[in-house]
Formats: sequence, structure tokens, C-alpha cells
Amino acid sequence: MAVVIQKEKGSEKLLDTNPSITLDTRGQVCPYPMIETRKLAEKLPEGAVAEVITDVEATAKTSIPLVCEGLGLNYVVVEDAGFWRIRISK
Repeated sequence: MAVVIQKEKGSEKLLDTNPSITLDTRGQVCPYPMIETRKLAEKLPEGAVAEVITDVEATAKTSIPLVCEGLGLNYVVVEDAGFWRIRISK
């Protein structure tokens, strides 16, 4: 069962929107997921939703949210059976 563990104000719609881009970083350790998320976010069209998947808790709860906040993105972090899904949008 998926559990929302962290979200930015106004990001509730991200839970109901299917992502147009998925970045699977499972098996990677920081800083690689953070770098790849930044690259993805910089190319993300306005209004599009991307999903980053990670199996590292610190990446999900700290690194990627810091990238999102630094770039002014909306995001939501969802824990889902041993991994995390971070949905982001501009």
C-alpha cells in the first residue's frame, strides 16, 4: 500500500496525474539520482509530471526534495513497498 510521506503545498494533484516521464534510479546512490533528477527537471515542460523512483530513503526524503525546492518545483514523495516514488512538476 502506497503512503504519502512528504509533499509540497499544492501538490495534491500530482497523486492523481499519470507521469509522462519516469526516471528509475533504483540501485544508484547519491549524488547520481540527484544529478539525474536535476537534468530531468530542467527539461521538463511546464505542466508535465515526471516520476523518479528510488530505493534509497535519504534520496527520497532529502536529496530529491532539495533539488525540487531549489528549482521551485512541486513534488510529492510516496513510499511504496520498499521503494519511493517522487512525482514532480513545474
